[in-house]
Amino acid sequence: MASMGAPGNRNPLDVVNNAPYCLKIHGQYHHLTSTAMCPADGQAPRFAQLYFLDTEEAVNHRMNNKANQECDPEIMKDLSCFMVQCNEFAKTFKMMRQVEKDLNPIGNKTINLMLSFRKDPQHDQRRYNAPQANKIAVVFQNVDGKPPFERDIRIYNKNSNDVQQISILDKRCDPMCYPLLYPYGNDGWHSELKSNNPKYPGFKISQMDYYAHLLARRVEFSQFKRAGKLRCQFILDAYMKTEVNRLNYIKLNQPQLRAELYSGLMDHLDNRAQNEGITVGIPVILPSSFMGSPRNMQERYQDAMSLVRKFGKPDIFLTMTCNPQCPEIKNNLDGCLIEFRPDLVAKTFNLDVKEVLKDLIQNKIFGNIIAYAGVIEFQKRGLPHLHLLAMLSDEDKPRLQEVIDMMVWAEIPNEERYPELNKKVLKHMIHGPCGDPSMRYPCTGEDGKCLKGFPKEFFEEINANDLTVLQLKYKHEMAQDSLE
Repeated sequence: MASMGAPGNRNPLDVVNNAPYCLKIHGQYHHLTSTAMCPADGQAPRFAQLYFLDTEEAVNHRMNNKANQECDPEIMKDLSCFMVQCNEFAKTFKMMRQVEKDLNPIGNKTINLMLSFRKDPQHDQRRYNAPQANKIAVVFQNVDGKPPFERDIRIYNKNSNDVQQISILDKRCDPMCYPLLYPYGNDGWHSELKSNNPKYPGFKISQMDYYAHLLARRVEFSQFKRAGKLRCQFILDAYMKTEVNRLNYIKLNQPQLRAELYSGLMDHLDNRAQNEGITVGIPVILPSSFMGSPRNMQERYQDAMSLVRKFGKPDIFLTMTCNPQCPEIKNNLDGCLIEFRPDLVAKTFNLDVKEVLKDLIQNKIFGNIIAYAGVIEFQKRGLPHLHLLAMLSDEDKPRLQEVIDMMVWAEIPNEERYPELNKKVLKHMIHGPCGDPSMRYPCTGEDGKCLKGFPKEFFEEINANDLTVLQLKYKHEMAQDSLE
């Protein structure tokens, strides 16, 4: 019925590494639907135009789509029949087709019809009754085709490929873009959505709370959990809509954010634009409270550097990568693939990070930590990754080689003394094999050498260069014995 659109790309390394597909978007982001009941001559129907067709014809058009070539035609037909019978938007489109047939049974007249969706702000959105076709849209006839009242989504009985953008604040945006997730055409989020909890009467529900509620784990069946790749797109779409809505609020409230303090910058840009014959747009200043904005990142950087200024250089650099094979993730997939459960991966990794911080700060496995700073990044394959810098108290700083050798190893643990640790290191922390130019290893450069610098040089003892970068002890004999 509608579609999410935005420029995007897929990393070519994902194909080489057989990595899970990661949906990425950048640039302008929008939701589109067709404004005509029929496509232009020679064009295939799309969006809502498919719902004006007979079931068999609609299934044939859907199966001709390259993205649906592996789908079962019978299942596609069952879904089409279900939508026509149960989805209120699909029934509304059929209603428009029937009105046209009733007014022009022979098909020899030109009739101007328009389908306009109702937008009643007085409707109580706390009621979850199933909508009805005559309550969500109206079909009317007019001489000039103009509507007697203003509506924001309209479909005309004409042949055209014109599209119309749907606002992210529109309650029909989600059910029209994701009919499989909203099979009955129930309303999506909108600015007047209120809680039905008697403890919070009249409390407006935010976009973040609404989507968190939909994606929450439940005992009963949830189409939002079983939607596969569509679930990933829905999560990304929900995040983008929430982010765009917040950015729009900032744009409309620049005076409250004291953006007028940057008037000198605007004068400079105006003068430069006049000299170069170009037009200057309207700048929008993002406050430091907006996550990821330049001021937010600068504040975080300054906070981290203030720790260095007070406590000195960090003593520990710790990294941790999410393991998708850990039992906490595998035991809760419920038959889904891991790439379709980014929420489960993020929650599990967040709990692991808390356990690591507990070991470092409360259990003091490396000593007394007086300050730390860290960041969680997401790799190209979609898995989270932790970088942590920690400062130890003066009495616990690792100054001796023996102390450093007890804190961190670059050697494979002895199998007899540390059997479990030896097994985990060999399974998760061995780089390679690489270096063969005939093989398409992701770390192999054009010259056939490893881009990560493997194999590393061996050292009999711990060394520190002028930049205080440690070269950990790594004996050739021990590495050879462990890998044999």
